Amino acid sequence: EEEYVPFDQSKLRAETEDPGALVRVFLFGGACGSALLAAFFSLTKLAASLAGVPKAQPVEQIAQDIGLDVAAALLCGFVAYNDSKTMSDREEMRTEGALIARGKVWLPDANGPGKAALVPLSALRARRQGRARRPVLCIGDLEFCLECLQSSEKVGSAVDRADLLLVPVLSSGAEGRTALAEAAKGLSYVGLPPSTDGGWEEELCDLQATMVRKQGLDDSSGQVIIVKKNGRVATRFLGVPNWSAIVGDVAGRASLGMDTTNI
Repeated sequence: EEEYVPFDQSKLRAETEDPGALVRVFLFGGACGSALLAAFFSLTKLAASLAGVPKAQPVEQIAQDIGLDVAAALLCGFVAYNDSKTMSDREEMRTEGALIARGKVWLPDANGPGKAALVPLSALRARRQGRARRPVLCIGDLEFCLECLQSSEKVGSAVDRADLLLVPVLSSGAEGRTALAEAAKGLSYVGLPPSTDGGWEEELCDLQATMVRKQGLDDSSGQVIIVKKNGRVATRFLGVPNWSAIVGDVAGRASLGMDTTNI
């Protein structure tokens, strides 16, 4: 197996950064600071007026100025914060997409019956050579990954017909890889990550854990990410997949002649 090259997030940031959003954050952030500074100076004027300093502005006018400055600071600060948060969320989504795309798995029968090959998930997209697949990344501990495998076996043929590729990703690292490989034997719709330490799956696990905790959710029940045939993330949820519902959705759309690439 080839050595894994850690993901260069700074390179992705440089390639996908939105200059317009950066300008908005800078402008509104600066405007917020200016408004707060103006409010500070107005407070000094208010103190002078209350102290009876000669030729001081009326208290009513100063209070109005303070109110306007504070309102402007709140508005500009909110816009700058919202743009900054949006940029951060988009960066996480781009990082997630890039990690999934470059992640490699052992694809059963890729080179003929019984001949597996290590392929990147991006190679399984529609309009690429070979059979297009929908990767279903099941991220969690050994127990969760095994439960995902075992529950899929009940509708294994349907899972395969729906072009789903179950990719169990152990959040516990190397622990349990042997048991997972044993459980996946004979399942043509399962793609196992390579058994190397520090691979793409570890980076993905760290990123997903961060994203879930930011939403105030508990990822102890395991996470699932379903990727469309076009490479975009279709959906994500916690817990073991309902395989019957997933394959039923794909089969239903296919029977109606609807597009199944974007699901």
